[in-house]
Amino acid sequence: MSVCQALTGSGGWPLTMFLTPEQKPFFAGIYFPKEPRYGQHGMLELLDRISTLWKTNKNDILKSGEQIVTIFSEKRETQPHSLRRTAADEAEARLEANYDTHWGGFGSVPKFPAPHNLLFLLRCHLLGIGNHPSTVVEHTLQAMYQGGIFDHVGGGFSRYSTDEKWLVPHFEKMLYDNALLAMAYTEAFQITGNPLYRRVVEKILGYVDREMTSPEGGFYSAQDADSEGEEGKYYAFTPNEVRQILGEADGRTFCERYDVTESGNFERKSIPNLIRRRAVLPDVDMEAMLDKLYAYRLKRYPLHKDDKSLTSWNALMIVAYAKADRVFGKQGFLLAAEKAHAFIGRYLTAEDGSPLVSFRNGQTKGHGLLDDYVFLAWACLELYESTFRLTYLEQACRLLDRVLDEFSNPSGGFYLSPRSGKTLIFRPQEYYDGAMPSGNSVA
Repeated sequence: MSVCQALTGSGGWPLTMFLTPEQKPFFAGIYFPKEPRYGQHGMLELLDRISTLWKTNKNDILKSGEQIVTIFSEKRETQPHSLRRTAADEAEARLEANYDTHWGGFGSVPKFPAPHNLLFLLRCHLLGIGNHPSTVVEHTLQAMYQGGIFDHVGGGFSRYSTDEKWLVPHFEKMLYDNALLAMAYTEAFQITGNPLYRRVVEKILGYVDREMTSPEGGFYSAQDADSEGEEGKYYAFTPNEVRQILGEADGRTFCERYDVTESGNFERKSIPNLIRRRAVLPDVDMEAMLDKLYAYRLKRYPLHKDDKSLTSWNALMIVAYAKADRVFGKQGFLLAAEKAHAFIGRYLTAEDGSPLVSFRNGQTKGHGLLDDYVFLAWACLELYESTFRLTYLEQACRLLDRVLDEFSNPSGGFYLSPRSGKTLIFRPQEYYDGAMPSGNSVA
């Protein structure tokens, strides 16, 4: 992706990269349709042109690849410097400047939850940094809960919202999003004591327990957006459906409360939401209605599940469960965290104790990268704080010793891949926090 951005000025997925047999890149782009479309080259046409160039002008392609490798292999020395409070002041100010004062969150559509930014702002609040970071966080957490990005029926959050008010999400649910959001709502509860935040955490972790946990105790990676080839079909309802399930009186009450209308808000159906309502807890009767709708929804065409287990994402969910255990003391949270840790030890750990990347259907893949080491060390620290078992603290120390030995850059920070790993054309070093924190941030 770094090469693509350097060559084309932009990046994105799906990434298309052409390499020489020596793995030296010479052409990059993002999405190419199969056939030419709207003035854009088609993949088949592109393959044909590159094949011709390779046969007729191979030396220039090889030279180009060498130049790109040279540029990216150059060592960029940086001077060590200390991190000062002014950096936190500036980061907080930029987040507040990018804050949507009407709908909460940051930036324009598509709007991502970015829970690690919310966690940062909660710390700013505690340290007295910024004007009103806690207001930004609370508004955003409550607005996301009210919207359709939160699954009011089954729990958990979708990946992002396609509109500014969090109503219509891209319905894919990612494990890492829900782990980080559970952390954000947990820490917001610690500061405010608002019982709504506790309920959201319980709904997130209840969803993960029911639908995203393997029999062995590990966590699956994602749940698809499509059902029977239609995005969101699994999640939307009509008023008639709701009345058939709940009866006339309760059906009308639910539809009024959760904005389920004849005209609909998504593809002539309705995504249950509370955007026009206050962010308050449902009463016992409404909880019973939500449970009935969930049971009904489970009988629909099932969503496809990405059932591989990733060490780094599992570690994030362990952190979420361990934090929730300490704050809420709910039976089962610590057990889920410890079972997932044991799962990593059994299925995602090499003989020398180093983490592996992924597990699925009895097959493990990949030697651990920076994220796997430091996210797992973080999980071990959180488990230690929940149990005070020394083995968790000792494992965290071993993992971080290995990080210092295998990943450290003498100029500062950590590389993505270990020194003893596969030889790449260059060793990337990622600092930027995207959908989740970078390995360097967590380290």
